[in-house]
Amino acid sequence: MDVVPALPVTQEPTPPSTLILPHEIICTIIHACGDDLSLLHAWSLVSPACFAEVQPYLYRELVFTGQSPLDITSQGGGRCLGWSRTYLFLDSTRHKPELLRFVRHLTIELKQGVWPATMWAAFLKVFPSMTGLKHFRLDITYSTYPHVVSLEALFPSSSMKLKELSLSIPDMLSAYFHDLPQILQHQQELEELDLIGCHWEVPAISMDACPNLHTISTWSLRCIEVMVPGRPVVKLCWDLSQPHLHRLSYENLADSRFACQALSQIRILVLRGPHASDRLAVIAPYLLLVEVLDLEDSNICAA
Repeated sequence: MDVVPALPVTQEPTPPSTLILPHEIICTIIHACGDDLSLLHAWSLVSPACFAEVQPYLYRELVFTGQSPLDITSQGGGRCLGWSRTYLFLDSTRHKPELLRFVRHLTIELKQGVWPATMWAAFLKVFPSMTGLKHFRLDITYSTYPHVVSLEALFPSSSMKLKELSLSIPDMLSAYFHDLPQILQHQQELEELDLIGCHWEVPAISMDACPNLHTISTWSLRCIEVMVPGRPVVKLCWDLSQPHLHRLSYENLADSRFACQALSQIRILVLRGPHASDRLAVIAPYLLLVEVLDLEDSNICAA
């Protein structure tokens, strides 16, 4: 990861005596910087006008982690903030709430370190104000994580209109996801749902939930049965590394009318995990429309 010069979120540049380039050209140059955070940071120091233009790019994609470095780093085009920088950002939004509206992609990635309850409390105060957020990812792989906020607390209302939702909390019991159907009910613009890493075995969900959903990633056959039929899902990423969640056999697939219906509408299929090629033989009779097949068999890769 590249280290980006630390810029306090409340710091504004000192106005220069003159600004040589026209504003339209400056906007074009800043837009061309794309995800280069070092260049964006440099432009933010040129003038107040440049600072205002750069801000939406600086806060467009954020990654909050449980690590402790003070430096701001870049990760996949976004600003990666350790817990101390995350707290500074959250605190600064009390005085500059407009920063929250710039956030389009947000990832909370807690693979190392922890967020204490106070950090979650600070985050929950500002999260509903990220009204422009379209992509949210929660990735917690720390097996003894002491504080994980509930999904009901994360999504207390229907004000947030996501296009992509990704939840990966492998060590969490299925009861944690009890409120997920109600949350999805409000996500009428959701297009991609990634639940690989979630033990979600919900019995049913309203058919009018997620009417624009076109991509699902999951461990579970039950999730496919519930989420695919009746929605325009054409891409399925199926992780077969958790056999107790799919129990693939000719007999139980034949008994599952909804699974057969779901698989028959898939056009792009990604299968991952050990013996994925063997499991493909089981589901092949139901793949009536598949045009693209991506097989990631870990046994074959190991060989």
